[in-house]
Amino acid sequence: MTYFTVFSGPTGDEPPTVHTRDFGITDSKGRKLGARASTRDLCLTVAEYQDYGDRGSPRLGKAKEHGVEWLRTGTPDGPCFTLHVAATRDGADFGASQPCRHFRTRAERDAALERYFRDAAKRAAKGRK
Repeated sequence: MTYFTVFSGPTGDEPPTVHTRDFGITDSKGRKLGARASTRDLCLTVAEYQDYGDRGSPRLGKAKEHGVEWLRTGTPDGPCFTLHVAATRDGADFGASQPCRHFRTRAERDAALERYFRDAAKRAAKGRK
């Protein structure tokens, strides 16, 4: 299995950009329905897996202490644009977590972001009481 080490920008410590939408709809409990998405522009570099004492789990433990985030994506070296989404209630994440998605271009990622917000608003309106 191939692993990648992830760097964001030149230093690897830039925070994600957070996008939020309030759909102007409330649920039966009076909570505002909306969505949140976070995006990052990364550069992936192939790296060998190193055991940082995290018992074989590359996403946990001491790897994070060394500033390394491991992905099992099969994506080659180069630019990578991520998208992580969540439904919100009163501005707080709500419901099941969603996997982070990876795109080769910013345009593909931004189109997926707009699609997610559009489809989430439709689902929110459909489920409204």
